Amino acid sequence: MLPFGGSSYDSPAHQTAWQTVNAWIRSSGRFDGVIDLDSALHNPANPTRLLPLYDSGDHLHPSETGHHMIAEAVDLRLLGAAVNTDVKKNSDKIAREFSLLQNHPNPFNPSTAIEYRIQKSGPVEITIYNLLGEKISTLVNKRQSAGRYSEIWDATKFASGIYFTLMRSGGAVQTRPMILLK
Repeated sequence: MLPFGGSSYDSPAHQTAWQTVNAWIRSSGRFDGVIDLDSALHNPANPTRLLPLYDSGDHLHPSETGHHMIAEAVDLRLLGAAVNTDVKKNSDKIAREFSLLQNHPNPFNPSTAIEYRIQKSGPVEITIYNLLGEKISTLVNKRQSAGRYSEIWDATKFASGIYFTLMRSGGAVQTRPMILLK
């Protein structure tokens, strides 16, 4: 079971039940194998919560990136399944409210442009996360009018690797991966 700390469902009794069920699943020996999504998606600093990168914002449901991590936890080809890689990247809701474009250049060194569009004015948050799901930079955290915007992320002080841009606006979340090559 995934962590849900901070959600409306959270309570000491529910947390105890969650820990009991996960401990039983991990140690009962009744399963051929276990995909431990809790271990993969929880925040090591606060194990009862999802990592911010994987949290849709309600502390209960995974974000788009969290769903990608869940979907990619097992290589279905090992089970003889055909793999369909034609994934619809954006929900209609996200497309109606805003769009986070792919950064450019990508790969980049040391800075990259992050462009986005907002269909209606409202609060906008754009943050950068590392592969561990740790927030390492906040580019935007303010109310903005409808329009197209561009922010530059200077990654001079960060190591080469894969990073994620996460945008929240109008109750929707969208992420894009980017590669820093030094």
